[in-house]
Order: sequence, then structure tokens, then C-alpha cells
Amino acid sequence: VEGVNNRLKTIVKMAYGYRDWEFFELKVKASHEARSSFS
Repeated sequence: VEGVNNRLKTIVKMAYGYRDWEFFELKVKASHEARSSFS
């Protein structure tokens, strides 16, 4: 759980330069799916 929280915090910090909210959501979902596929 801590790893997920840290990853989301990092994505939020990087999200300042993202084009829009939809792109941010895609990054969060992609991060979660990548993590789930390795488990």
C-alpha cells in the first residue's frame, strides 16, 4: 500500500506539466495496471 501511495504522490508532483486531467488519470491507471501485472 505504501508503494502505491508513493507512486501516486510522485505522479501528482509530475502532473504540474500535464496537458489535462484526463492525461493525469491515464498515467495513474497505467501505473496501477503495470504494478498489477507483475504481481
